[in-house]
Formats: sequence, structure tokens, C-alpha cells
Amino acid sequence: MSYVKTRGIKVTHNGIDFMYSGNGLLRLGYKFDGDTVTHARHYKTGTVMKVYKAASKKPRNWWRAQCAFRGVPEDGENEMLWKLKGAAPNVVLPELVELEKEAKARWDANHDAAVKREKARREKAKRKLVDEKVRALKAALLDGESGQEALVYKSDWDAVEEAAESLGLVVEGFNWAQLRRDFPCDQYYALCIVVGTSERAVDAQLAVLRQEEQDLIEVKEKAAREREQAEKLREQAEREEQARRVAAVAKESEKNGTWDVTGTWKIFSDAIEEQYPVCEGWMRFETQNKAVKAKDATASTGQKRKRQDDSGDEDDDEWA
Repeated sequence: MSYVKTRGIKVTHNGIDFMYSGNGLLRLGYKFDGDTVTHARHYKTGTVMKVYKAASKKPRNWWRAQCAFRGVPEDGENEMLWKLKGAAPNVVLPELVELEKEAKARWDANHDAAVKREKARREKAKRKLVDEKVRALKAALLDGESGQEALVYKSDWDAVEEAAESLGLVVEGFNWAQLRRDFPCDQYYALCIVVGTSERAVDAQLAVLRQEEQDLIEVKEKAAREREQAEKLREQAEREEQARRVAAVAKESEKNGTWDVTGTWKIFSDAIEEQYPVCEGWMRFETQNKAVKAKDATASTGQKRKRQDDSGDEDDDEWA
């Protein structure tokens, strides 16, 4: 039986409400925490204070609950460590222990009754569903006017097996094993239920399903081949376009001068390609002719000038 929700039992002690819902007594949603106490710290006055782990990380309601379980008043602006001094033992109040036993007995009885009601409800719903499937199978297979010998349930086959067995029909399953093995990431084909008036009729229908499976596999394999061929054609077109650009650059180089380097560039980035066109282009570097070289040589020739520093000495600097 799956999870059945049962209303909790509320108990009150000294004006403070606690709740039992099958897993211990709760105060403000928290159980008694006896493992949090680590050690006792002794002071010169003789006072013993209980020290708690990670006290600053506990929420306010946790402190209130721990106070309530130990019989310490939980009121105040902040439930600080001093509220759980040695006056509060690290055990649940005996009165709360007895109240928890009583609440557990009441809750268990209510839960058992709820489970029985839920079980009866599901059995009734299942009988209703079986009756519906029985009527459908009778109309499809046992009615002399239909002439049908087998029926396939590719979905909505809940309670079909029980209904078929109650009518003395033959039942077999078909799970598309080869299709799911060859294409595990493709569309999922669930179990099929075949119901027939005889084993011969069921076997004939299973043969039809196996052929349907083979046809689906062929269609998917053909689609995969077409995608692969399209990808190859796309790559070939890119290579041809690249070759065309290189040839165009080479032709332009022969016309306008001698070039040292010609090539293309492209920025590869998934983030860029998702939002913008592909960043690519071509570049070329031209060898300088004699006139340009002579001009550059003249421009780089420096002239000397004299510079006088603070000491009065003169230095010769080359000024480009």
C-alpha cells in the first residue's frame, strides 16, 4: 500500500501544543534533540550550563521546541543558550513521554482505518475498470458480428490482462525490444498487450507487430543516413567555399603585387554563434616594394641633437 495521509493527533501540556503524526512528538515542527548537547561547562559560581553545537545556526523555533520538551519556558525575545541551563535536564519531560504514548496509540488506530479505507477504494476502482475492459473485449472479440479475432492495446492496457483471463482469452505482451535497443534515445515505445480468441490469432497479430517494428527501424535508419549525407554535403560545400576564397585571394595577389601570406580567419565560440553570425574573414600581408622600403629607411634615419642637462654637460642623442 502506498503512502496514506493520516491527520496528526494534537496534545497539550501546560498550555503548549504538541503534534504526533507517526514519527515522534513534534513542537513547532521539531523533535526533541538530545544529541546536540556536547558537554557541561563549569563556572566559578558552580553553575553548570549545557553547551550546544552550532547554536547560532539553529532557528528560533528549534530553541523554543527544545525548551518545551525540557520544561523550560520558551517565551522571550530570543531563545538563547542560557534558557537551557543545568536546571533543564537533557531528557523529555515524563509527562510528555506518556502523552506521546497515548497519541501514538490513537494515531496508529486512525492510520490503520485509513489504510483499510484506501485499500477498499482502490479495489472498488479496479473492479470497475476490469468490468469496463470486460465489456470492451466482449464487444470487440466475442460478439459474432465483429469478426475480429485479436485486439492490440498500445496504451490504456491497465486491467486488460485480468479482464481477458476472466473471459478465457489468450494474452501476450510485445515490448518493442529491438527498436528500443537500436534507438535508445529516440521515441519510447511502451509495452503492447495482445488479446485474442486463440493462440493462432495472437501469434498472427504478434507477427504484424514485429513487421511494424522492422518498418519503423528501417524508417529511422533511412532518416539517420539522410542526416549523415546532408552533413557530409554541408562540410563539402564549406570546403569548396574555402577553396574559392583562397583562389580569389591568390588571383588578386598576382594582379596587385607579391604577397607573403594569404589566409582566412574564423572565431570559434558557441556563445557567439548562438546570438550572432559566424565571425570569419580573410587576410593578406604584402611584401614591400623598393620605393616603400626606401621611404621607410629615410623616415627611420635619426638626426643628432645636443641636450644640456642640469650639470651643464652636453649629450648627443639620436632623435628619430
